[in-house]
Amino acid sequence: MKRFASVLLVAVSMVLATTGPVSAAAPAPPSSSSVSIPVLAYHVVSDNPSGRYQLSTAKFTEQMAYLASNGYTTLTADEYRSIMTFQAPAPSKPVLLTFDDGTSDFLVHVVPVLERYGFKAVQFAVSDWVGTPGHLTAAQLAGLPATVEVENHTKDHNDLSTLSYEGAYASVTAADTVLAGIKGSRTEYLAYPYGRYDADAQRALRDAGIQLAFTVAAGKTTPGDDLLALNRNMIVSSETMSSFIKKV
Repeated sequence: MKRFASVLLVAVSMVLATTGPVSAAAPAPPSSSSVSIPVLAYHVVSDNPSGRYQLSTAKFTEQMAYLASNGYTTLTADEYRSIMTFQAPAPSKPVLLTFDDGTSDFLVHVVPVLERYGFKAVQFAVSDWVGTPGHLTAAQLAGLPATVEVENHTKDHNDLSTLSYEGAYASVTAADTVLAGIKGSRTEYLAYPYGRYDADAQRALRDAGIQLAFTVAAGKTTPGDDLLALNRNMIVSSETMSSFIKKV
């Protein structure tokens, strides 16, 4: 018995010497099925905000600094879609930053902060508003950093739930024609004006080739959600850091 134990000990020692110590497995990235992704909805960012949907530049900068210092990973809309359709794992602390209406403050007050932190974002533009006072021109939209995607906020910002199927389809496709001419590719993502939609609007979006559509219903998003009725947490003028942190 002692001789057998000695032989066994020698054999085990030889195996360990050959293979080396066993390392602990690296932690796996979060799976798509277990992640919740906040989608944040911004409008105007201004040094002199006035109104519920206008956020001060100082508050916006503080919010982005918080995301950066706390390890959040901003996504492109394509990356977000891949996670939401179980095609890719989620990175650590994912978040999607969205901005509505294509207002000119975006270039002045938002883009420099995004570039400071290497953040990605989506700009939902209303095609009829492009180049009008207070809004980005076609050249400015085309010249946005590659990390900012220009997507669809309809032709004229009409409430799609009040339109017929034909009206909703026309509004979405007309906007796509204009914005595709600016960005060089079709729009696949849309923010509902006022966050409102109905069954006809969703059918129109599907037929127009829209892959993701965002509401303004509060709450985070999870893979498996209705891709044409995705939540977004609105960021408003009265936002405190405490309330912002709860939204992410």
